[in-house]
Amino acid sequence: MLAAVAALVASPDQIVARSVGVAAVVAVVGLALVLRQRDRAARTAAEVAMERRLRAEERYEEQIAEAEYAAEVAEERATRFGRRLTAEKSRLAKAETEIARLLRERAVLVAEQALKEAEAARQALEASRPKHPVTPAAYVRAQAAMRHLERQAAAAEASRAVDERAQVELRPKMPEPVQATGSAALRPVGPALPVPRPQDGEQAARRPRSGRGRRRSASSAGRAAPGPRCGRPRRPGGRRPGGRGGRRGGGRQRALRGAGDRAGGRRAARAPRGGAGAEPPARGVRHRARGGRPDRARRDRAAGAARAAGRPAVTT
Repeated sequence: MLAAVAALVASPDQIVARSVGVAAVVAVVGLALVLRQRDRAARTAAEVAMERRLRAEERYEEQIAEAEYAAEVAEERATRFGRRLTAEKSRLAKAETEIARLLRERAVLVAEQALKEAEAARQALEASRPKHPVTPAAYVRAQAAMRHLERQAAAAEASRAVDERAQVELRPKMPEPVQATGSAALRPVGPALPVPRPQDGEQAARRPRSGRGRRRSASSAGRAAPGPRCGRPRRPGGRRPGGRGGRRGGGRQRALRGAGDRAGGRRAARAPRGGAGAEPPARGVRHRARGGRPDRARRDRAAGAARAAGRPAVTT
């Protein structure tokens, strides 16, 4: 511009100066237009960049908000999961406590059942065992009891034999029959046996039936009227075959007692036999009292009856 102005001033030619000036003006105007376009383009680029930056910032802020929201949601989920985990842990602890309690109860029940089974087994074992186990001492006692029962049976049998002999000896003799002459021979003969008196029945009923009473009466009768031994022979006091235990000895003693009772009943039934004027049988030999002394009154009556019957008096 300055060169164009200087050329116009220095150049005498006006056309050249004018053309140079016009060219300079055109150049300046073109340059101005170019610069203005560049300025507009720069402004447009700056605005676009600013818009892009704003958009990026907005996106970044949105992303930050979204991240914060996701973090909050995650925190809430974690809180819920923590609560659920705490609830599950409490449930698991309760279940473990219940399981431990059930295991303890089961152990207690198993122990009680084992104790009951052991007690039942012990009771069954005790029930299966005998109350009185067999020992050598038991065999010795059984043998002693058997021998004692055999001795008692032999003594009862001997006393019964002595009692029978005493009854036979004390029985009154039958009077000899007198031959009737004349009218007495034509008289009807009445019953020769007297009617049994009630006293004889009572005395026969009062006779002792035990083996001890028979032994006492037999011993007193043996001392009162000694005579020839008759009856069954006495068995030896040894052990009899098959006599193991006190059961057979007790059965033998009961059989001997029953036989003695039957013999006493038969003797009581045969006692009132005799003639019309015969005296009742002498009962001088009676059982001794508990103190071991005989009844003197009964002994005196028996002696009087024996003298009346024509036999010597028996004294003890």
